[in-house]
Amino acid sequence: MPGSPRIVNVTLDEHTVVRLSPEVEHERAVAIFDLLEDNEFALVGGERTQLIDTKASDVIRIPVSAPAWVRGIAVDVQMDREQWGRFTDFGVSLFDSTGAVIAKEPMNYAVSRLKTGLPEHPNWALELRLFPGFANPNPSAGWKAQVTVRLYGDTPTVLENNGQRRAHLALKAGESQSVRFGLAAPPAVLPQGFDPLGVAIVHAAGEAWTRETGLGAAPSR
Repeated sequence: MPGSPRIVNVTLDEHTVVRLSPEVEHERAVAIFDLLEDNEFALVGGERTQLIDTKASDVIRIPVSAPAWVRGIAVDVQMDREQWGRFTDFGVSLFDSTGAVIAKEPMNYAVSRLKTGLPEHPNWALELRLFPGFANPNPSAGWKAQVTVRLYGDTPTVLENNGQRRAHLALKAGESQSVRFGLAAPPAVLPQGFDPLGVAIVHAAGEAWTRETGLGAAPSR
């Protein structure tokens, strides 16, 4: 389905190409290289972020639409470290339309991730639920959390830079450069509120560095 081409501008500098923990880097690198091999930038799905701002200890329910192309979901929940100390426990669970649990994960720190694969399915109406637990069951002070839902397909859409899948850069310390990739409409329809999700791979000094990023509103169809 055609759409208006856009330009994705990727800026690289030695200070912002961040290395994650070895476990996260290994897991992400294996998944990405299985799909992308030597490619440098690709669309992998969609992303939506919303802010939870409440005073209650009630369960937070967030609808999530998973189209048939979605093969995996990751949910990141993040809050201030100072606020985290007020919770005795905090559960994150994903349910299907029948109320069955698809995946669940307790938060053990102010930043947490729940992730799961999905079988083949038609368009699926899911629900993400947050279960906050306080020492005081009726907290008077409010609490906030940022919730990011990422949907992943099984085949990335590779973007090109001047007809090439790779762009070669040489950076000096403290220097930054930009690379532009052409982006037409995403190959799959994203649910309402979701933006295209891309992943960049940077090869340097014999290692591969990865960075996921939301790309803003998708072109109209």
